[in-house]
Amino acid sequence: MANAGWVVGLNLVRQLIQLAFFAVLVRELSKTTVGEYQLITSAIGLCGFFILPGVSSMIMQSVARGHLGTFRKAFQFQLAGGVLGGIAICIYALLMEAQAEELRVGMMIAGITFPLAYGLSGWTDFQAGQGRFRQNA
Repeated sequence: MANAGWVVGLNLVRQLIQLAFFAVLVRELSKTTVGEYQLITSAIGLCGFFILPGVSSMIMQSVARGHLGTFRKAFQFQLAGGVLGGIAICIYALLMEAQAEELRVGMMIAGITFPLAYGLSGWTDFQAGQGRFRQNA
């Protein structure tokens, strides 16, 4: 039960940090820049289905039961999904209007880093499945 406390507590801390970050972001940046930021994060959220979100819980459960082969297979699918999501974001950036150059650059950066940020998330699921909740944080 103590491990569940770590997960819940760290999730709460992460949510509070995100709230504080967004409060500072809204106060310090212009409306246009905040709108561009929201568009980029929305595109990332829309491409989240490429990484097969249900696979995370499958990896944790199978690793906890000692089936490490499932992690190897599922990790390949998550990584491939991350690459597909990154490609989709980059295509969206290329189809934007020519006047939105800063937004296009931001979207391209998001597309390039998407596979690294989301496609490699299976490793943290593996750690959680082995009961290493503190290392996940």
